[in-house]
Amino acid sequence: MTNPRKPAGPGGGLQIGRRDALLAGLGTGVGAGLSMAGPHTALAYDGSSSSRIAPAGGAVSQTATLQQALNDAAANGEPLFLPAGTYKTGTLTLSAGTHVQGVPGRTILKSDGVPILVLEEADNVRLSGLVLDGGGSPLGEDSALMTATGATGLDVAACRFLNSGGGGMTLRKASGRVSNCTFGNITSAALFSEGAAGLEISSNHIHDCGDNGILVWRTEKGEDGTLVTDNRIERIAAKSGGSGQNGNGVNVFRAGSVLVTQNRISDCAYSAIRSNAGSNCQMVANSCSRLGEVALYAEFGFEGALIANNIVDTAATGISVTNFNEGGRLAVVQGNIVRNLFFRKTGEAAAAGLPSRPIRRSPRMSWRARRPTASSWAGAIICAT
Repeated sequence: MTNPRKPAGPGGGLQIGRRDALLAGLGTGVGAGLSMAGPHTALAYDGSSSSRIAPAGGAVSQTATLQQALNDAAANGEPLFLPAGTYKTGTLTLSAGTHVQGVPGRTILKSDGVPILVLEEADNVRLSGLVLDGGGSPLGEDSALMTATGATGLDVAACRFLNSGGGGMTLRKASGRVSNCTFGNITSAALFSEGAAGLEISSNHIHDCGDNGILVWRTEKGEDGTLVTDNRIERIAAKSGGSGQNGNGVNVFRAGSVLVTQNRISDCAYSAIRSNAGSNCQMVANSCSRLGEVALYAEFGFEGALIANNIVDTAATGISVTNFNEGGRLAVVQGNIVRNLFFRKTGEAAAAGLPSRPIRRSPRMSWRARRPTASSWAGAIICAT
């Protein structure tokens, strides 16, 4: 079959299209690079075009090549495009203004046994269409595939964080948005935020995590304002044990004014949403199924909690507002549907979120709201008596 060309130009010669020239350049440049590269040498990058970075299929480390490309692109104020393929890499540092774009699901940064992306005090970093694959290798205590500290205007979209031997993403004092991403097969927590300054976590798919889904924490009680909305969270275990700090779809700790809304959360060892000392926390319009302990939980030193219009189907306990002995007060629980509660009999049943002894329908099952006293542990709880 003949290759179509553009019609002859004014001078009568054959015109070569931009696509033909680009393919010819890639054929010579990339082909030569692959043939000349030694077993431990990254492909060369000359700084002139991001398309000249070619994946090596994970056979060799490309850390130096990628880092140089990132530095040059940020310095020039240009986005860096990474073609589809697997790039084996060590830790890459992102500077302010870095914009990296890949082919969704096909541009893979594979860990060389260390965290992949790190940024500190870097503003306006944007990542899209990348796969960060930890390969299941341990990353060390409190490490994650990506860590951002003091980042403002962060935008991470349509990326995948997979097979991490630690966490998926860790954000400290960060603002911005994490959206339309996938977190899967994570040893600890998918996404950990501490001390956020205006963060949105939305429309992500989080599944098969060892300890927690989304954590929104602060070192001290204070305003946080993180939005956790429209996420799908499922199959969250509690492999590190504990009495509730692990095994949760969403866990809020000391963070004020956090909105957890319109999420689908299922198959968690403990709670779908758990707020500990999070004042003015709202849990609204969430769909929660198969929870091993209390489905929706507000406890300890909170001042203000709204739990409304949620559906809980299959849990050990539906909704609990409790542990007022450390200053907790002021809660509204209304408009929720709670059904198919069960008694936990074994740890295995709890971890799997499976009912072992269903609660029978009874006219004595009711809401109870009790005024907290010095010895009272329950505020508003749905229970069977």
